[in-house]
Amino acid sequence: MSLLRKVFGKKDGKGKSTRKLGASAKAPVAKVDDSADIGVATWNILADGLGLGEFMTNGGDEVCCWKNRGPKIASGIHALLSSDVAIVATQENDHPYWILEEIKKKKPSVRMEFMVKNKNAIKFYANRLCDYLTDEEKYSKGDKSAFKNGDDKPDLVKIGKFLEVNPQVRDELTGKGITCTTFAEECFKLPSTKSGGDLYNYNDCLAIYYDSDVVQIDENLERGEFGEIPQNPENLLCLDFIHTKDSSEYKFTVLAAHLKSGEDEKGEIKRVKELRALLEKASTFDNPIILMDSNTCVQYTETIKR
Repeated sequence: MSLLRKVFGKKDGKGKSTRKLGASAKAPVAKVDDSADIGVATWNILADGLGLGEFMTNGGDEVCCWKNRGPKIASGIHALLSSDVAIVATQENDHPYWILEEIKKKKPSVRMEFMVKNKNAIKFYANRLCDYLTDEEKYSKGDKSAFKNGDDKPDLVKIGKFLEVNPQVRDELTGKGITCTTFAEECFKLPSTKSGGDLYNYNDCLAIYYDSDVVQIDENLERGEFGEIPQNPENLLCLDFIHTKDSSEYKFTVLAAHLKSGEDEKGEIKRVKELRALLEKASTFDNPIILMDSNTCVQYTETIKR
């Protein structure tokens, strides 16, 4: 968690910020005094579609399935936004609207913007769901293609219709850690081509939750059919914020990011490339704040050295 005062840096004797982004930074940083302190936080919540097999617990995956983990994540973000934190960036978020609605039950002023980052979560989710139903002969009746399309890939429409008439199977899957909610249960904004009763499936996103009583954005942003911010070449979710206090406006830009993972040279090269693009983008804003999962740690460094 950071504060604007810390992010923007100290001032020299002439009242100018001493913070620098590097040689490519051009615009001077606006003056920000202590009265403008705003907390920010970043959290990779681990996508539901990627979550199975990612935790070490006595009870196995069932203990950490979304029906148990989701409410705790929503509670954690609510706790942050109820402290001195006004903005929380999340990575690997494939339940953006559900989390928002859970938080708003206790804090109605919270808002959310999101952008699709990857397609891995939905791919893993569909394969896991299809494999489970296919392996259980009582559901597939021995037909290996019962839940697949003509391209031999998981057919989520078929699976959704099957679960709709077999709610007990849906409960069984949920207990195994495979979430089987509907778009309506996820409180998702839908285009006319989708129904609220359809089986919920969505890619993992970058999502920013913020307290609109403290900071505001331009809500007339370009959006996709699900209400998402369109993807950009840098794969960054960038939002311009305004904080007003004592008739003074403080403007800044939050850049949410999730760098490439991988404990090898190939992964590191990709991360450096992404980081360079991120810093170049940040240098175009007067007051940038980067909230990211950098996928960098001591273990990565040691592995790459070897």
